[in-house]
Amino acid sequence: MRTRLKTIEALAARAGVPVRYEKLELPRARERSGAVARGGLVRLGKQRFVLCEAGLPAIDKIAVIAEALASIGVDVLDLPPVLRARIHGKPARPAPRPRLVLKPIVKARRTA
Repeated sequence: MRTRLKTIEALAARAGVPVRYEKLELPRARERSGAVARGGLVRLGKQRFVLCEAGLPAIDKIAVIAEALASIGVDVLDLPPVLRARIHGKPARPAPRPRLVLKPIVKARRTA
């Protein structure tokens, strides 16, 4: 996962949109509601960069960077297919984990 993160960071840098990791804070009202700061594409004057929450797991950092690159239309021909799909596909979000369904190992019979 770390190599994919480094790859997409390098692509962003080549596109002229460097990635910055910061500790982002939400207003207290949003924080209490369970909202999480993620980041995104930021424009400060003429400079653009991707601002990303430093505490996110690598998969979420990849998602934030992919969404930002998709919004500016970056050429992704030299990327691995997984990252290319993240940028061109639906907004990149981690897949929900499947629910664990437990099945009995032994069937019990009723005895009368």
